[in-house]
Amino acid sequence: MTVKKLSLLFFLPIALLAGSPLSKARADYAFLLADDAGSTIGKSSRHFLTQFKDQLRIRSSRLSADYAPRFSDFEYLVEELEYASDPNSKPHVLYVGLPSSYSSGMLHFDFDGEKVSIDRMWQEMGKYSSEFLMLVEMPPQTQRPANMLWPSQVPPNITFIGAESSTKLQSEAAGVNHPYASDFALTFFFVLAESGQDQQMIGVRDVTEKLRNRLEPESVWSNVDKTDKGWSLPTFIASDGSYYGNWLASNAEERRARQLAAQKAKEAEERRQRELAAQRAKEAEERRQRELAARRAKEAEDRRQRELAAQRAKEAEERRQRELAAQRARQAENQRNQVAKSQRNDEQRAQTQEGLASAMGGSPEEVGTVPAVPPEGGNLQYAQAMARLKALEEAALKKEKELEELKKQEAAAKKKRKNTTSFGF
Repeated sequence: MTVKKLSLLFFLPIALLAGSPLSKARADYAFLLADDAGSTIGKSSRHFLTQFKDQLRIRSSRLSADYAPRFSDFEYLVEELEYASDPNSKPHVLYVGLPSSYSSGMLHFDFDGEKVSIDRMWQEMGKYSSEFLMLVEMPPQTQRPANMLWPSQVPPNITFIGAESSTKLQSEAAGVNHPYASDFALTFFFVLAESGQDQQMIGVRDVTEKLRNRLEPESVWSNVDKTDKGWSLPTFIASDGSYYGNWLASNAEERRARQLAAQKAKEAEERRQRELAAQRAKEAEERRQRELAARRAKEAEDRRQRELAAQRAKEAEERRQRELAAQRARQAENQRNQVAKSQRNDEQRAQTQEGLASAMGGSPEEVGTVPAVPPEGGNLQYAQAMARLKALEEAALKKEKELEELKKQEAAAKKKRKNTTSFGF
């Protein structure tokens, strides 16, 4: 059977219980440690305990360490923390450095041979009003199940930070070689040493973010982004020649390189943004110029269409005026022709009368009174005179028709000349 060390559970001095200033800002620290001091998890859990004592200067009266506890010890520990809690106190820090494994897809811890799921531990802690910051060493990533399960609900009084208990960082080439802790334990205290001043504080959210940046992001689990309540952890200044002091010194060049790379990346991004802004401004100007040119072209086309429409309207009006003038000219010509025809008819009639008078031996006035049909018993001379008169009338009619045909031909020729002049042929 495993021999267990007695727990140092939180028996506070009477002065603290009486209400000293320290009791109003008390933070209790509890550690569940592996029994096997030679394993990675055993070394890591002891490193956590010693660093809280030596570097963060947490008094033993505020620390509780239990090696290979039974689950009943854990239940008693949580109850004692609740009993000793102050309403104004900071959360209890609970470090779980026990052997762990995955069973049925969920994380389990070894409590002196009993496999207890993290869900059961959270249920026990969720019974109380005390706040807990839970730091957990988890199995390496290679042991993680494909379908890992987490409890369906995290009690509201628990903030969880879990990381794989691996030694990937520990190599001479990487400048990190420590035989007494896991990467999670080393990086946790390195962040506290790097981030603050002696006896100052750093936010739990910042600690989690820095852990994710220095370890593989997928190797760190936390609900701090959803439940962080502004809690903080103490920082410290690593002494010269100490492990963390040497690590910080060797890391200074790397930090400067990162800062330089970040500065160059920032400058490159600013330059890219300027170039992008210039490109967008150029494209905007080109688009504006195209729109301006298109608008000017449209205005020019509109103006051309208006001018063309005005020109066509002018030409149509001129053509209408010419047609109206031609129509008036034709009407005048028709009137003149009618007058001339009437005159010719009168002249022909007068000539006919003169010829008839000459044939009859009388005057034109007398002939005008001769009836068209000879009286009964008329002589041959009268008949001949009427025949000549009819012949003269037919000749005059034929001449008149020839004259009309000649006028039509002349009008057609005149119209043809006018059309030829209008169309420019």
